[in-house]
Amino acid sequence: MTPASPAASEQPLNGRTELVSGSVEAVSEDKARKVLERVDFLSKLREEVVTLPELKEKLEQHAELALDMPEWWVPGKHDYDLVMGAARHGLARMEYYVLNDIELSFKDILKRSLEGKPLANQKELDAWEAQREERHKNDIDTNGDSKNGDCKDKNGK
Repeated sequence: MTPASPAASEQPLNGRTELVSGSVEAVSEDKARKVLERVDFLSKLREEVVTLPELKEKLEQHAELALDMPEWWVPGKHDYDLVMGAARHGLARMEYYVLNDIELSFKDILKRSLEGKPLANQKELDAWEAQREERHKNDIDTNGDSKNGDCKDKNGK
C-alpha cells in the first residue's frame, strides 16, 4: 500500500473541502489478514453464538473442566460469561473490561482476590460436579446401553 495522495485525504466539511494532515501507513498483508480474522470472529460471536437460544443452558450442560483452567473456574458459568464478555467488550484488554463488568461473575473472583479470600467457590464447584454426575447417570438409557454405544449392565459396569 502507498500513502494516500493529497486528493484522497481531502474530506468534505460543511460544503467545503479541507485537507487532513497525516499519512496512511502501509499494513502488511499478514497483519491485515489477522485483523480481518478477528473482526470475522467477533462478528460471528455477536451475531451467531450469543443469539443462540438457551446458550447458557447448553454451555452449562456440555462444559467440562480442563487442566489449564484456573482452580476457581466453574464450567458452564464462566464459559458463558467469557463468551458474553468477549462479545460485549471485544478481545483487547479483556483482563480489564471483562473483570470489571458488573453483569459478569468475574467481578466476584476479583473481589475475593482483593479481599484475600480463596478464589474458588467450593459450593458452586460441588454443585457443578453433582450436576455432571447426574448427567453421566442420565446418559445410560433404560436398556443398560450408554448413549455412546458401550453396553453396561444394571450396575453401570
